[in-house]
Amino acid sequence: MKQIPVIVVFTFGFEERFAFRSLLRWGVGESDKVAVLIPSNRPDERSDKALASLDDFVKKYVNGQGVVRYDIDIDDFYTAVTSIAGLFRSWAERPIILNLSGGMRLLIVETLVATIYCGIPIKVEMETEDGKTFTEFETPDLLPVRLDELDIEILKTLSNVKLTLKFLAEALQVAKPTAWRRVKKLQELGLVELERVTDRGRSGGKIVISRTPRANLHLKMSGLVT
Repeated sequence: MKQIPVIVVFTFGFEERFAFRSLLRWGVGESDKVAVLIPSNRPDERSDKALASLDDFVKKYVNGQGVVRYDIDIDDFYTAVTSIAGLFRSWAERPIILNLSGGMRLLIVETLVATIYCGIPIKVEMETEDGKTFTEFETPDLLPVRLDELDIEILKTLSNVKLTLKFLAEALQVAKPTAWRRVKKLQELGLVELERVTDRGRSGGKIVISRTPRANLHLKMSGLVT
């Protein structure tokens, strides 16, 4: 359940339904900000009508203030990316939720690139046009990471299994302190998770190590696993 104020941002086009669903999904309230990114110099009655409907909904049922509109010059790619990244950085005091379900394709691409370059963790969500598929991810998952051979071997060894440090070190034929240092590094990068498992009737338990979805994405995108 969301507790701290957030900023929900939409790339906006001709329909408000994606925004409605997102606001209801997140339970956005009076302390939250709702912003839309719209291409400048692209007047369109459909977009104006949809935005007016969203603004009325936000005023009545969300924060009482309505939607904050930001016009983006999408014709200059680098200027657009810089402008949007600057907006994200100016909102860094709050968690940012970005919905890319609506709007012109160029605006969506520019906004996604801006999320990568702004250096701020942002939760991105998107629905397909027919509303049947919804996906979300965190922007840090898109950033490349530098791994050496041992790091990669650790991640490959953890494929679909959870291992204790002892078993992991034995599988890699390295000392436990070496394996532990690498595991902590990979944990900081968000590539592995540590979980304490307690045996029934015993105190303390043991720590098991597993691979994260971000690690799976990195390995596949890098061609390191199939």
